[in-house]
Amino acid sequence: MLAGLGVDRVLTSAGAACAADAPGELAALVQHARGRVQVMAGGGITSDNVAAVLAAGVDAVHASAKRTVGTEAFALGSAGPSPHETTDVEHVRRIAEIARRGAA
Repeated sequence: MLAGLGVDRVLTSAGAACAADAPGELAALVQHARGRVQVMAGGGITSDNVAAVLAAGVDAVHASAKRTVGTEAFALGSAGPSPHETTDVEHVRRIAEIARRGAA
């Protein structure tokens, strides 16, 4: 149905709060898609669980790979320190390394 509508990729956690908690459902989605639609798993992807998620057969993963910074010295106006989230480059590197190993 989605392929017929021109959709070529779906980002999903397979209904779970964390994609790693739904390997069977992800595998079923991949099987149902039969290559017509790419299944990209997302939701709670970390370096600790990306290998298990990829083992479900998904075509790709999406990870925010974020960390909180600025709690000590980042200030906006007179409001004081203002924590914010940013991409954690080392976390991205670990996830990518694990994904490359899994694809080899």
